[in-house]
Amino acid sequence: MKTNEVKILLQRYFDAETSADEERLLEAYFRENSVEKELEPYQALFRGMGELGSESRDEAWEAEIMHHLLEQETAPQKNSRRLWYNLSGIAASLLIVLGGVLFYQQRQHPFRDSFSDPEAAVAYAQETLQFISSKYNKGLAQLTPISKLESAARPLENSLKTINKGFSEFENVQHLNQLSKNE
Repeated sequence: MKTNEVKILLQRYFDAETSADEERLLEAYFRENSVEKELEPYQALFRGMGELGSESRDEAWEAEIMHHLLEQETAPQKNSRRLWYNLSGIAASLLIVLGGVLFYQQRQHPFRDSFSDPEAAVAYAQETLQFISSKYNKGLAQLTPISKLESAARPLENSLKTINKGFSEFENVQHLNQLSKNE
């Protein structure tokens, strides 16, 4: 193989663009003893890779390593799931305890009236309702000009009905004109 071809294959190899056959060609070239001077640094790389491929594999040891890796991969998921399970249990327990404490305090301090005298309570309620009523009436007073507009618009409604009736008759005439043109 020519030096230029080897350089091109090396470039493609380092760009991860070579096929398996092209990689075997490179390995075969660098296994030869007669390698160009400028390509000698790559000879050790490809010879070492060739030696790695020829070594016998211990499949039991590989299976043990794979099993260990899979255990390590799934362990954090189990731990995080267990952590969330424990945290949700703690949160639920705290809510139950807090609810119990609040319920107990409510039972210890029953609802108290703000007035001890019923007549004072009625007087205060009337005063509050009177205040609300005055604000409501003040808001309604601002709407009286609208009622005047409504009464002024009533005569216009009759006129608009007549105009609308005329427009609908005009549309009928237009429709008849169209039909006569089409015939």
